[in-house]
Amino acid sequence: MSLALRWIPTGATSANIVSSNGRKLAAYHWGPERRHPFFHPIYSYGANESLTCFAPWDHRWHKGLWWSWKYINDVLFWEDHAGDGGEVGESRVVAHEQREAADGCIVVTERLEMRSVQRGTLLLSEDRELRLHPSVPGITGGWALDWRLSSIAETDCLLRATPYPEIAWGGYAGLNFRPTSAMGWGETIVNSAGQTGSAACHGQAARWAAYAGNIDGNEHDSAEAPAQASVAILDHPGNLRHPTDFYAWSVGEDNRGFGFLAASPLMHAPLRLAKGTLLPLRYRVILLDGQPDPAALAQAWAEFAAS
Repeated sequence: MSLALRWIPTGATSANIVSSNGRKLAAYHWGPERRHPFFHPIYSYGANESLTCFAPWDHRWHKGLWWSWKYINDVLFWEDHAGDGGEVGESRVVAHEQREAADGCIVVTERLEMRSVQRGTLLLSEDRELRLHPSVPGITGGWALDWRLSSIAETDCLLRATPYPEIAWGGYAGLNFRPTSAMGWGETIVNSAGQTGSAACHGQAARWAAYAGNIDGNEHDSAEAPAQASVAILDHPGNLRHPTDFYAWSVGEDNRGFGFLAASPLMHAPLRLAKGTLLPLRYRVILLDGQPDPAALAQAWAEFAAS
């Protein structure tokens, strides 16, 4: 049987993504009850437990795998609450369609509006295409999720993150992956520049970066040979500020398995968009079993770059 993905609705604004052999690979949620749409859970082909963490106790606004800006014109789009008493925003899906394509992919098309919750002001609109691939050229046993974002400034916009490196933990805004605590305990982070470890990869520009770690649920009980999986984020060469900066955070036992990986195009500098400006961005997320192979990921990036 050739590989293919199926879309199985689970509610008015949620669905499971299932492989042709009936294995659940992900769930997607796009309803207004959250500030932005997200994927959770997400599995590699060989993982029996999710690779993503949902609403963890330390950052309850972390929702698996998702896209979010931090601030647009000082309106906060990241957290689920104002925190400092300022305005909060929401990225609401106002139109949604999906189809199962002939090549085995699932294609989701959406229109999003990013507004201030308090004032209802429309700041940014976005046309989004998500294409889920059952396989990845050059990656054995992997599958992929492409993000194609076309944002339009509905007014003059200033997009910014918490300033980094002035604030050591700042710089996050973009395409974000929050791994489970198990992955945070046994993590490996690598990037296309040959750097290894969170300290080396954090804040560095790269074509791609990958986060690997231990996974629960596969009935391994050896600390020397645990079950593992990886998530890689690839930055397209047509993107603004390519190669992008990566937010690569892992503090292991010091913070009980808190890990994080994000493509963060605003990490080192804000971005001004005049009204009517179009901002296109493309990324690929690859889910795979075991540790990442840098040579295979380099090949996968070249294929994505040429697409």
